[in-house]
Amino acid sequence: MKKKLTLTALLCCLALACVGAGCKELSKVEEALRDFVRERVEEYARRMREDQRPLEPRVQALLQALKAPVPGEGPLRDALEERRAALLLEASALAARIAALSALPALSPTLSGLLRARRLREERRARWEEVAGLLEDLEARFDELSRWLAFLEANPQRQQEGLRALL
Repeated sequence: MKKKLTLTALLCCLALACVGAGCKELSKVEEALRDFVRERVEEYARRMREDQRPLEPRVQALLQALKAPVPGEGPLRDALEERRAALLLEASALAARIAALSALPALSPTLSGLLRARRLREERRARWEEVAGLLEDLEARFDELSRWLAFLEANPQRQQEGLRALL
């Protein structure tokens, strides 16, 4: 809110100064202010593009790895299959969030557009941080599932023992 008042006050001061100087200067000042605002909005758009993180390949690799159901039979396999399906659902939701976050919002080259761009950039940076943390957590849980799948494959006869340890 403080920035909005500052920009509005600047515009009013410039307008008042130009009224005393004549209308020719007022149009030049207005044009300079429009150029300034447009450049700042473009700068925020550029920064938002730079803030984006290359998370899409990682989440797609995770989706690919979680695609196939756990083979075999038994209670440990069933428990691991439930975890795999839950991880797949989380990864799909995360992929949708990343795709939505990757789309840049439309920004208008106005004073209100400049304020919106500033607010959006901060919000988007925080959301990218959150999504990156969620992806790291999901990858860690997938690694844990992978270790259990390797145990199940190597020791199919020890499912009861593994199920007790898992739960």
